[in-house]
Amino acid sequence: AMLAAGLVDTTMQPPLLALLPASPTEVQDVLGELLARHGQLDASTLPAIAAIASDQAVSPATRIAAIRAIGSFRHAPASAAGHLSAVLQQQEPNSPLIVTSVTEQLSQLTGLPKNDSVEHWLGWWQQNRDRPSERWLEDTVDALTRQAARQSQELSAAQADRDRMAARLLDTIRSFWPFLAI
Repeated sequence: AMLAAGLVDTTMQPPLLALLPASPTEVQDVLGELLARHGQLDASTLPAIAAIASDQAVSPATRIAAIRAIGSFRHAPASAAGHLSAVLQQQEPNSPLIVTSVTEQLSQLTGLPKNDSVEHWLGWWQQNRDRPSERWLEDTVDALTRQAARQSQELSAAQADRDRMAARLLDTIRSFWPFLAI
């Protein structure tokens, strides 16, 4: 509606897309976020980025930048995952770098653990492509909550290991220098 009313500046899309091929890796996340914000108002943004990601005639670096930008469309996870899955489904085999980039973005969009298997993600897409957006967001929150709990347990275990090693080190120092006040 905003696009039809002329309230969206569609002149920003071409320059932002033109930045993708030349953008250094550290800038790609910011560029992806800008494109995603623009994509909230201009529905043609995500398909334009997906066309770059799927174009096997462009350099792998450019495709990876586009794939990373697609991963920034967290407000439309089903659509973004669909475009990423389309890259995996291409007839020509993708380079391992492209596959890794796509699977990383799918993992970030879904909150599922990273898995570099093309078959895994294509199977997952077949099962989940018709789910409502609300379920996608709920599943992502649930997966991220599980991931945070798992990482919290790992952190607690690492802290306990550190405390045990510190105690052993202190005992060892005391055994070598019994009169040292520590």
